[in-house]
Amino acid sequence: MSTVVAADPVALVRTDRFSLRSKATGSEYDVRVALPRSFTASQKRYPLLVMLDADYSFPVAEGIVNHLTDRNRLPEMVVAAIGHADADDRDAYRRRRTRDYTPWFAPDGGYGPEFQKVSGGGPAFARFIAEELLPILAARYRTTDDRTLVGHSYGGLFAAWTLSRASADFRRFIIVSPSLWYLDRRVLGEFESRKAVPGTRVYLAVGQNENPEMESDLRRLHRLLGAGPDVEIEVWPRQNHDTVFPFALSNGLRFLWTKEGWGSEARPMPPPALGR
Repeated sequence: MSTVVAADPVALVRTDRFSLRSKATGSEYDVRVALPRSFTASQKRYPLLVMLDADYSFPVAEGIVNHLTDRNRLPEMVVAAIGHADADDRDAYRRRRTRDYTPWFAPDGGYGPEFQKVSGGGPAFARFIAEELLPILAARYRTTDDRTLVGHSYGGLFAAWTLSRASADFRRFIIVSPSLWYLDRRVLGEFESRKAVPGTRVYLAVGQNENPEMESDLRRLHRLLGAGPDVEIEVWPRQNHDTVFPFALSNGLRFLWTKEGWGSEARPMPPPALGR
């Protein structure tokens, strides 16, 4: 029988982590960062991938981005995932998600009326990202203004609302299974009168096995954004609300960067990298 000589925790390489208390929301955030392979040996500046729900999105994104950049399918980029400092407390976690990811107050929906009491904090959370977090990431990790926002479920609602505001904070979006139903689909109405900034690229995704209204709502958003090369929608076979995210993130990243020549099977593979 084999003997375990030593057991140590697994650590993700080239990663960083810091806490940030927001003036805009009054809450403390757990920010996790994954750095490109070339970061320490160069002074280059990098595109930024901003993830919500760091507790599950960060390890997925770190793995996918490293895998695809090492194989020349994506440019090197910095990944920054925003989490809540009390994510292990399920009620607190739900309360923070409800507050930060919903653009408007609504008495019902989501996790239930008790959690909806704090809903509508999306604008304050957006200020935290734009005015507090993004400047820190640019200063510490040499990120450029080529920024992508990724959101899933309630996070997808926040990403869709951010897109509707046509701000300059993000130019690429991955919106997965968004809660467009929220407050009688109010966010869809935002797109009736507001158009995305020219050059914005958007990838939309939903699982085939989700509530049918999730797909119909997303298709409506797709129509409002206008069919064209800068918008893609994908319905993932055999995937549900919980399983679709990794598939959508991988395909979404490749779609967002196709105009720059990344993601193509014709792109030459680099030599194998040594270590991470």
